[in-house]
Amino acid sequence: MSFRFLITLLVFFVTTLIVILSGAVINQLTEEDLRKQIDARLNWQVQAVSSEGSLATILKLRRFVQRSEVSNASLENLFDVQIPTRIFLNNDLFLYTDGFPQILTTSNNGYSNVSVDGQEWRVLTKTIQIPVILRTPTFGKIGIQAAVSRDFVNTTMQDFRRTFISVGIIAILLSALVTWILCGVLLKPLKRLQNYAENINDSSDLSIRIPVEHLYSLSEVKVLSRSLNSMISRLDSSSTRTEKALETSRGFASNLAHELRTPLTSMKMNLELLEK
Repeated sequence: MSFRFLITLLVFFVTTLIVILSGAVINQLTEEDLRKQIDARLNWQVQAVSSEGSLATILKLRRFVQRSEVSNASLENLFDVQIPTRIFLNNDLFLYTDGFPQILTTSNNGYSNVSVDGQEWRVLTKTIQIPVILRTPTFGKIGIQAAVSRDFVNTTMQDFRRTFISVGIIAILLSALVTWILCGVLLKPLKRLQNYAENINDSSDLSIRIPVEHLYSLSEVKVLSRSLNSMISRLDSSSTRTEKALETSRGFASNLAHELRTPLTSMKMNLELLEK
């Protein structure tokens, strides 16, 4: 496995891991933010309907009427007509707007998630005491419920996931491609260094040195080339000493053979004469 392929594979897996983790975090934060937006809308609606002026007008006219229709009111007292809302008097349905889901009344205050016919709803329930001027022996408390469909949250999150997955795949592939290209560029000095080393090996000429200045400006490659040059110098020096030692040995052997040849020849002649 080449170093270039290994680095590209490593970047591919690291980028994939980062995309997955960041996607999970962003998905969680986005869903939490959408939920908070829903809760804020529900809270605004319930607060606007339960404000003293608006509630008195609604109970008196038995229909949802913006307070601004009967008097001057601040923006905080205006409710959203697009949010389904209903009012209970002592757990009996008193008034409701179109579009409210068919759910049972709940006496638990606060937020809750309700599923109706496969559709998810976020519901906020608030129980308050009826103002004294409207209180009767029969009715003493009032419940206000507002509901917002969570379908748009699911749709938004599905669109987000599809988009994020598409962008993530493109980002992973691009990161791998860019890494492959950059590794090819960065490894060119090493390729040149390899070619110089192979040329020296093929020529068997240890006097040749690697040209450091031709290996770009990468300090690591320059250090490596200097180390190789130093090693070649030591090999060249060792080879020179070995060659000199061999020449000395050959000269010594030649002299020894010459010095021994004369007495041996004389001894041979004497032996031949004695034999005769």
